[in-house]
Amino acid sequence: MGKKKVQIIILILLMVWYGLFFMEKIDLTTADLGRHIKNGEVILNGQFEVLNINFYSYTETDFPFVNHHWGGGVIFYFIWKIFGFVGLSLFYLLLGLSIFYIFFRIAWQEFGFKLSVLLSVVLVPLMAARTEIRPEGFSYFFIALFFWILWSWRRKKLSDKWLFALIPLSLIWVNLHIYFIFGLAFIGLFWVDNLKEI
Repeated sequence: MGKKKVQIIILILLMVWYGLFFMEKIDLTTADLGRHIKNGEVILNGQFEVLNINFYSYTETDFPFVNHHWGGGVIFYFIWKIFGFVGLSLFYLLLGLSIFYIFFRIAWQEFGFKLSVLLSVVLVPLMAARTEIRPEGFSYFFIALFFWILWSWRRKKLSDKWLFALIPLSLIWVNLHIYFIFGLAFIGLFWVDNLKEI
């Protein structure tokens, strides 16, 4: 068996191992998933109060609140409405695996396959500590995507035109989760790093 096939098998096994952490029953008594799904339903029904007041509070209903993850709720609601909780779990699994794959490929190209596998084996249990379906999963995806675009651009693997893709991606991200600030931070850090060559 060739070296490339062995590497692909190892990567698949790593992704399966990581994916197994996502395959646990959703505990709706402790998860915020119900609230996120309800937020999506309420917004799609034209009740936008959920965006700026403490919508679910009994005693402090008028307390100001910024719903920074409303877009995630809309997406979760759509998926749940069409495919149920199983479909929502599979969607989140695919989101998590895509995040893992993007970072693994970057590490593989930057540090080599063996070190990337070793680090993955050590870090997968830590990464799997946050497998509950939450809007922050979108932020992890966008962090991976922004980092890949900027890293590839910095390594001259992507043209400058790709940087313009960060604008619409930022507009989407800002409505999915508050960690969109990491996208701005990455842009700033890569810009400062690029100044060294000017």
